[in-house]
Amino acid sequence: MDRSAHITIIGALSLALAACHVTRHNDVTLSGATKYQLHKSQRMVLAPRLEITRAGRFRLVEPIMCRRDILVEQVTHRDAIKKPNYATVVVGLLSGAAGVVALISALGDSSGVLVGGGLVGVGIGLPLTIGPFTGNTRKRRFVGVELSKRGRDFKRCAARALKVTRATLRHDKQRVHAVVDTNGELDVRVFDVFDAFAVHRLPAVEIDVQAGATRFKTMLSASDIAAARTGFFKAIRVDASKPRLDKVPQPRIDSLTVMRTHRAGRVTIELRAKIRNHGIGDAWGVRGVITSNNPEIDGRVLYVGHLPAKASRTATSRVSLSTDEGLDDAYIALVLFDHHRTTRRVPIRFRGPILNAM
Repeated sequence: MDRSAHITIIGALSLALAACHVTRHNDVTLSGATKYQLHKSQRMVLAPRLEITRAGRFRLVEPIMCRRDILVEQVTHRDAIKKPNYATVVVGLLSGAAGVVALISALGDSSGVLVGGGLVGVGIGLPLTIGPFTGNTRKRRFVGVELSKRGRDFKRCAARALKVTRATLRHDKQRVHAVVDTNGELDVRVFDVFDAFAVHRLPAVEIDVQAGATRFKTMLSASDIAAARTGFFKAIRVDASKPRLDKVPQPRIDSLTVMRTHRAGRVTIELRAKIRNHGIGDAWGVRGVITSNNPEIDGRVLYVGHLPAKASRTATSRVSLSTDEGLDDAYIALVLFDHHRTTRRVPIRFRGPILNAM
């Protein structure tokens, strides 16, 4: 094979290597994280509602809703895809086939011209056929992120206290008269009227609220009420643990005292129950539930929590009343409960006029 043939083969191979692949660029855009942009200047005030604070207090508020935009990240990448050049493959197959034919024909040719041509054809065709199927890759390069607006909605961004000084809550046969502070919080906690140790049995509660000239109804879910349980016990410093019972306790009510006070135009009833554990084991989840012919006293709960063996505690509840009507012939019964159901649940009763405190 002469020098010109070598040069021809080298040039053809260089051309083949350069033309074996085609590169295609493709932009790929995927949705990323969802973000929200709050517009506090665009707000609306909703109707008043009754809520529960973390410490378990009732609170009267007007929720404030702010408009927010829903933004979704659009993440763009650019793919560089290196693929076979099938036109090169076709050329390689034709060149290789022609080279093979020339080599077969050279078997009867003594000049060697066909042999050289056949080798050139095979030498060019083989890399052109195989080369496109090697070195194929896909490389991804980050391009950028853009935020795309997908919609808008309203989200609660604040709440302002309802400007009233007194409120009355009604649920079933119960009625709660309370004073409201400047932050909208009532001087009554939710577990003053619902048993915090039995919150798992409590359904959703509808409460009728009369706050000044405003009257509305609020539905409190069982989860909303239960969420305040930990904060409530922490605020009143009651141990709400429920460990396994090792020895039998005997919590009993030793006495019940009921007094009336008048302060700043308010009528307040103070109930004091002295509770003693006569057993040899600790009592847990101890509390007393009141039944009364007065709807503002009925259903109130007095909490003790953990009561060690042979120990005694005094549980106190102060109830604000809207009027002193009916206090000259009051009926109050206190029933004791505990977590392990060791109480006799025999009520201690008070009947008669509630006298002023000395």
